Amino acid sequence: MSNQIKSVLLPGSFFNIESKRKIQYLNQKEINTLYLFDHTLNPLNKKDDMYEIKKSVFELENYKDRLFNIGTLILNINKRNSEKLFYDYLDPFLEIKNFKLGLGTGDNKFEEMKVNYQNEIDEVIKKLLKSNTFSIDGNNLFLGGNSKSKLNLIRKYSLGINQWEISKMNLEIKSEIYKKIKNPIGNLSQCIQIGENNYFKNFDLNIELIYILKDSSLDQFYNQIQNILDDKIEYD
Repeated sequence: MSNQIKSVLLPGSFFNIESKRKIQYLNQKEINTLYLFDHTLNPLNKKDDMYEIKKSVFELENYKDRLFNIGTLILNINKRNSEKLFYDYLDPFLEIKNFKLGLGTGDNKFEEMKVNYQNEIDEVIKKLLKSNTFSIDGNNLFLGGNSKSKLNLIRKYSLGINQWEISKMNLEIKSEIYKKIKNPIGNLSQCIQIGENNYFKNFDLNIELIYILKDSSLDQFYNQIQNILDDKIEYD
């Protein structure tokens, strides 16, 4: 029997309207983790607003009686210089209990980066592992991406794996890699658009399903969450 964890990725305009009511609602539901983008532009609609990741992480962290975990999907290590990356982002984030730190190397489609600092992801990971404790039940560390170099790092450091696009072949490859990791320090996870074809319904795999919420009205937001919890996402 597979174990499927349900988490959500918050849309760019999440904090603009009724954010306290939304957070309160999520805190009352069986949602494991609230993930945040690290984009300059709203990835679903470039005309919509986009939150700033650091400010948003700590707004969630400061919610009283918080039951949900917080995570990044994906923090771009090349968006800031190394000192700023660690001092202003990585180190403070990892002081948060059970923080799920997803790392990546950036996507020019959404970043609008005039400067790419080209930090070495291998060095960033080694530095994190040297000064922090990660485990599947505590702070998590995982990577996004399909490149051979990323998959090799996942094997080397027993990292968790995130997949953004829906690809059964890529997920099966990552699943086989993940199964061979003795003590992974992050989950195998897949991002899903609500209403997207979902082959996980009968997929015998321990996985974290991260549902990508849409910018919406408050009532529509409630409906999105309830549909996820009721398993009323559209399947073929």
